[in-house]
Amino acid sequence: MLNQLRAALVVKAAEVRLSNEGQYANWVGINPMALLGSEPRDYLGECAGRALRPGQWCFKVSGRSEWDKPTGTLIFQLGGPITEKQQNTTRNQVLMWQVVVEYTDRNSNDRMDSKDLQTGLKLNRVGDRNETLKPNEFGEANQ
Repeated sequence: MLNQLRAALVVKAAEVRLSNEGQYANWVGINPMALLGSEPRDYLGECAGRALRPGQWCFKVSGRSEWDKPTGTLIFQLGGPITEKQQNTTRNQVLMWQVVVEYTDRNSNDRMDSKDLQTGLKLNRVGDRNETLKPNEFGEANQ
């Protein structure tokens, strides 16, 4: 699934570069699942009020883009240990990713600024947790 999401972000970045869809920064935090042709079987949509079972995904909305699209964090409840980029995980770990701008750090300051070359969009792993998600953990259920 991560490879499919990363491929979809490469395509979106190419579309942004070749069209008038704005800058890469306008796409930071988007839900990468929305870029796929169809939603994966274990994707539940927005996280609000949902408990995740092992192997399920949801999207925690934390804001809105300039086009009024939800922005936030993609969340996955592990069903078993995996290795991603030489990082081992545990069985009940919750993994989280955000869409960020990929860039070349020309001044080696470890942050994107005006001197850096923006090259695309990528999934960046953020703030993992070591427990199973429970209902309402990421906001109230939609009434």
